Amino acid sequence: MSRAYYDQIAAEWRAAVEAVRASGGDAITIPVSPLVLILHGYEQLSKDREAGLAWITSAAESGYLDNTAAAHARHALGDLGDEQLAAEVRAASQHQEGQ
Repeated sequence: MSRAYYDQIAAEWRAAVEAVRASGGDAITIPVSPLVLILHGYEQLSKDREAGLAWITSAAESGYLDNTAAAHARHALGDLGDEQLAAEVRAASQHQEGQ
């Protein structure tokens, strides 16, 4: 499935959810086919995220990425929270100053 198709389905379901909320409803029935598509997209996203994190680790270990860039990339993928990112950036800065 193409990214555009997933984006289209997401937009359609977002509109459906907003319509239900606007009408005062609190439940929506999802047919099986769109639910399978949603779950497939989530599984693919999870695999891509794990592959991205593995690449970041490998690139940092090989010196292709410095620690600050690796921390920002991990933060972008949700592996580090804001406080953890700040701590890793501080540690990387202190390490570079000490060299």
